[in-house]
Amino acid sequence: MRISASTNPCPEDELLDYIKELEDTNCDMIHCDRMDGHFVEAQCLDSDIVKYIHDNSSMFLDCHLMSVNPIKELEQYVHAGANIVTIHYEAIFQGKTITQIENIVKSIRTKYKSIMIGVSINPDTSSFVLKDIIQLFDLVLIMSVHPGKSGQKFIENSLQKIKEIKELITKTGCHTLIEVDGGVNLDNIKSIKSAGADIVVVGSALYYSNDKSKFIDQIRA
Repeated sequence: MRISASTNPCPEDELLDYIKELEDTNCDMIHCDRMDGHFVEAQCLDSDIVKYIHDNSSMFLDCHLMSVNPIKELEQYVHAGANIVTIHYEAIFQGKTITQIENIVKSIRTKYKSIMIGVSINPDTSSFVLKDIIQLFDLVLIMSVHPGKSGQKFIENSLQKIKEIKELITKTGCHTLIEVDGGVNLDNIKSIKSAGADIVVVGSALYYSNDKSKFIDQIRA
């Protein structure tokens, strides 16, 4: 299982120092939480900051666009150095036909061949919405808290959603990864892994830990 360290809740003016600290740990990637102030109330991490991180760090960048118009923003974050770009189902795909969704994803892949493409679903969105489209994506990001604020408690029924999506991946024979974001800590990591997660995002629990290297090793263990 891979570990993605969230930029949230670290203040933006301290972010590079935090990431430099994480470079000395066993962390796999940085989860860059972009919030546009509309899809969620908070606003943070514009593409210039991601580019600054990319230019001053060797970390793999996992960018999560919590925005109402992720397609418009996507190009900025790819050019900033994102390795993964994840967009919300609720922002762009909800209400569209399978063909329309296929065309959108195909267009992204044609234009940006170097990136992995993810789709995120909120806690109130059923895993069923991915039934006919999951194979289009490199990863599914399951929000196990409501997006927008760090420090929330893990929503327990997210475990069932992880299992459902894992079964869907197995049935379709695709290689889509499952990423889980929100409330991940040492108390629930075993359950999250057992349910089928491939990547976990750690935010507050890591940021406020006294020994970040030790915390990463404990999560991985």
